[in-house]
This record gives sequence, C-alpha cells and structure tokens, in this order.
Amino acid sequence: MGIKRWLTSLTGQVILVALFALLLIQLVGIQIYRVERDNTLGQVNTRFTLQRLISVTRLLNQSPPVLHKEILRASRSETLRLSISQPLVKPPERNSRFEHIVRKQLSYPDKMAIYISSEQQQSEHFWSARHHHRLPPIRADIRLQGGVELNDGRWLSFTSFSDHEVPSWSLTAIFSFTLLAALLAGLMVWLLQRTTRPLKELAQQAERLGRGDKVAPITERGPRE
Repeated sequence: MGIKRWLTSLTGQVILVALFALLLIQLVGIQIYRVERDNTLGQVNTRFTLQRLISVTRLLNQSPPVLHKEILRASRSETLRLSISQPLVKPPERNSRFEHIVRKQLSYPDKMAIYISSEQQQSEHFWSARHHHRLPPIRADIRLQGGVELNDGRWLSFTSFSDHEVPSWSLTAIFSFTLLAALLAGLMVWLLQRTTRPLKELAQQAERLGRGDKVAPITERGPRE
C-alpha cells in the first residue's frame, strides 16, 4: 500500500521519470558505443588482414613449396582464413584502393593479379553473379575476401571475418549506474520535498482556517514561484 501511494505521489512519479530518462540515456550511449566500436574494430581488422596478407605472400614467394602448408597453418586466425588454390574467378565487385595498397607493398608488376572484394561493395550484382554460377553461399560476417597470385602461378586465397563480440556490462559499469541512479533519486527526493513543503503547510493552514481555527501567518520560504 505504501509503495502504491508513493508511486501515485508527485515525488514518486518525478523520480520514476528521471530514472527512466537515465536508463534511456545509458542505453542510447551503449548503442552509440557499440556502433563506434564495430567501426573501429572493422578498420583495425582490415589493416590487420592487409598486413598479414602482404607478409604471408612475401613469405610464400620466398619459401619452397614444401613449407607452404606450415606457413599457412601458422598464419591463420579466428578471423582470417588462408589457403592456396587454383586461379580465382575475377569478382564483379573489387576494391581498387586495397588492391593498390597490396600491389605497392609487394612491388608487384601489373601482370601479377590481385583480387580484393570488401563487404561494403558486395552489391546485388555480386550476389546475383554468385547465384548464376551456382557458387556456395557466403557467410554474412565476411569483411574482406579475394586472392593474390603467387610467383609459381598459384593463388593465395583469403577470407577475413568481422569480430562481432558483444561487449558485456562489467561490474564497474553496473556499480556506476546503480550509484548514479541512487544519487539522482536522492537529489530528486530532497529537491521535491523542499519545493512541496510550503505547499503542504499552506494546505494545512487552509484546512484549519476552514474549520474556523485561528491561523498564524505563514513564513515565506521555498522557491520564488
């Protein structure tokens, strides 16, 4: 009964609105953080993929074929797959900027082919082409894919995946949010009580006046309004 009465009071309703606004701000902030985090991780993942691709290509070109399998095994990661394959089919959508970076770092002549396709450029034409050639479906979290021609005519194929690890709330974040909510609730209670106390006194004096009791003058205090 006490909680229901508190929820119907002005103080309770204002505190609930303030806490709801605080929670909404926190959720919006978390969403903005996740978007910025995904963009930053995507850029880092792209740089890592290109640097790893350049290093592995150099190593494969300078090593005997008997060592290629071990080199690929040591160079793979959870977000980067590497393999040596036959000549690739030229993708309909290519990222010329990434291809230029890799070609420049490898000092590759124009006759050596480099194919790099990024997820931002996989348009409807790209998907229809894959369906037309009956190629297997692609995972939705692919960020970069393609291949680099090696000196022996084979191809270093690669596929880079996005890191979609969802950030969880730490104990520090939960404690900070709880402390902030408690401080906000305490401040709102103090402010509302200070604001409504003169109104309560005025209501009590008016009630006494209505009963015919002698009423002393009320001292002016509280907000100017």
